[in-house]
Amino acid sequence: IKYESQEFAQALPYFEKALKNLPKFYSAILHLGASQHQQKDYLKAAHTFQKATALRPKDAIAQRYMGMSLLMAQAYPQSETSFKNALKLGDRSPSTYYQLSIAQDRQGKKTEAQSNLNRVLSMDESLSGKALQKLSEMN
Repeated sequence: IKYESQEFAQALPYFEKALKNLPKFYSAILHLGASQHQQKDYLKAAHTFQKATALRPKDAIAQRYMGMSLLMAQAYPQSETSFKNALKLGDRSPSTYYQLSIAQDRQGKKTEAQSNLNRVLSMDESLSGKALQKLSEMN
């Protein structure tokens, strides 16, 4: 209930307690990572999402979430790898391509970043403004 009402700091102990009793409770791991991310503890969240990917290596969700946390922690190469893994596993979210392009741009990989931003433009009009702005910043 605390998580659903976005009281992430209060939700953390509930998920930690659940995982002490059931360390492989996948949903609790994801929620714990999301709560840590919301608390801006990005490296801890990435570590938690890494546990989720170990439990379900073919699940794109944990890979994408790990990529988001690593991106916020400015771990750009690792973030890029996580986003690429999510895409390989079937994630076709325009926001995944967008965030991948940011990780690539921050590493100086302009051509790859622009290619992914162009993909975003063709996939989702709601993100096209952000993608166009990012493309213009790169040029």
